[in-house]
Amino acid sequence: SWTVDSGPPVTTISAAPDLETEDKSALFSFFANEPGVTFECAIDGVWFSDVETGEPVECLSPFGFENLSFGQHTFQVRAMDEALNAGPAASHTWTIVDTTPPETTILTGPSDPTTGTEAEFTFSASESSSTFECSLNGATFATCTSAKKYTGLMVGDHTFEVRAKDAAGNLDQSSASYTWTIQAPADTTPPETEITSPPPNPTGDTVNFRFTGSDAVTPELLLRFQCRFDSQEPAAWATCTSPRGYDNLGLGEHKFEVRAIDE
Repeated sequence: SWTVDSGPPVTTISAAPDLETEDKSALFSFFANEPGVTFECAIDGVWFSDVETGEPVECLSPFGFENLSFGQHTFQVRAMDEALNAGPAASHTWTIVDTTPPETTILTGPSDPTTGTEAEFTFSASESSSTFECSLNGATFATCTSAKKYTGLMVGDHTFEVRAKDAAGNLDQSSASYTWTIQAPADTTPPETEITSPPPNPTGDTVNFRFTGSDAVTPELLLRFQCRFDSQEPAAWATCTSPRGYDNLGLGEHKFEVRAIDE
């Protein structure tokens, strides 16, 4: 006597990951409605097979995966009975979501302290697909790339911040930062001062003076000035700006002095 079996087995997945999970591993349990079957498994459309022969490789319940990538995945399993009837595949699709922000690291920056008015920063993130946002001295964060360069910086303290954002949109809330000080270069040469527009001589009782300065190190806009009028006393020097005017002057000779001071 013998038995003819023409009905394919039906496979049921009895345990699987949640439809949305943060876990990068997955474990599946499954069974068939016939005894003595063998199972074949696939992940994301690729069925497990022998590397050399290409023949299907049997999988056993429970069957698991580790270190899966973020995103959507599909597991399939099908049974074959002793009569070599292959049943339809049962499948389970789920998504591994990324909720972990990347870590941001500043790799290089300017010396601290420095006299240079330029600064270049290189940086990286713990996730290779990340993008970056940068901020200097508390300014609004803006999209940037490594290496980020700044020019024309002023003497004083500066703080650079950078934060990474991964492909899932997770933003590093603890941005990496670097603080450094730009010092004025060593300078023992005084600036030059020039009165560019003196009043005519002789003149009336109201006069105006225009003046400027130049220096090898300090930019003209950063020079400051002191003026002195009709005095030889050191205490008579007072901060002033161009133009400087005087009125209600008495008759006679008068003397105006101005000097520039660099950084």
